[in-house]
Amino acid sequence: MAIKCFETAISIDWPNSDPTKQSYYLCRAKAYELKGEDGPINALSEYNEGAQNRKKGHYQASIVAYQHSIKLDGAFAWAPNNLAWLYATCVEAKVRSGSKAIQYATIACKISKWHCWSFIDTLSAGYAEAGDFENAVKHAEKAMTLAPRENQDEVQERIKRFRSRKPLHLSN
Repeated sequence: MAIKCFETAISIDWPNSDPTKQSYYLCRAKAYELKGEDGPINALSEYNEGAQNRKKGHYQASIVAYQHSIKLDGAFAWAPNNLAWLYATCVEAKVRSGSKAIQYATIACKISKWHCWSFIDTLSAGYAEAGDFENAVKHAEKAMTLAPRENQDEVQERIKRFRSRKPLHLSN
């Protein structure tokens, strides 16, 4: 019952479900752990390792950690989303992959039932990296309709960028 409550809270409050902002996922993972299932708690650990590796510029290690997180807990949408963001925006050209970004961002969007503006925004960045600027603009516009007011300016900037046929990766 507790697990169901946490999962419901996450699905209702997607903008605040980011593990860095709320402890929903930690609470959910600990509830599963008490039930004898370690996948979610281990997934959260791998997710955090992926984020730390990304910050340090260890992109391949970050990819591996995010992939492990996804395998350990298929319902933890932030791992595929952050992996997609890495593929769409990495400063290292050899890491960037629009098709992989689209693949993982789509997973995150499906988990959130297409209600999380951030995941849709990541998907738009993946399309831009793949050179499909029409879909990049379309998805960024969808993200704009769902984004909180404090994030709308950054989404609007992405829409302008994608209309100018520029991907989002940081080397631009």
